[in-house]
Amino acid sequence: MASKLPVPVDETGVNVTTLLPGEAVDVSYRVQLADPFPLFTTQVRNTATVTSQTESSQATSIVPVEIPDLYIAKTSNATGPLLPGEVFSYDIDVANIDITPQNGVDVTDSLPAETTWISTSVTRPVDDTVCLVDQRFGLLFCR
Repeated sequence: MASKLPVPVDETGVNVTTLLPGEAVDVSYRVQLADPFPLFTTQVRNTATVTSQTESSQATSIVPVEIPDLYIAKTSNATGPLLPGEVFSYDIDVANIDITPQNGVDVTDSLPAETTWISTSVTRPVDDTVCLVDQRFGLLFCR
């Protein structure tokens, strides 16, 4: 006979204490995939372990993850609370992870009203081309 116990699962695990012969416990928990999700990762593998004073066993679940062929991730270099007037960056990584070219690719980002645009740089790691755009002078250079 299975008994369902509402117990939390965290980094320290769940202490079920004693299981009598034939008794079972169902432990379930919800998770959310990271966003942005690591590039070229197509599955999440999770292994659970149960141990007692005399036995141990493991079970693994593999969940497939579908990543769009045109991948985008956005981060910021702000490491904590900022003061008004401080400058920080948003970084947007875009990748075509398909085997066919993606044509007409545009990257847009609406800035929050609480920020003022200063400059933009674009780097193409394939050929190390960097272009710098400044709010006062427009396109400055590409190298």
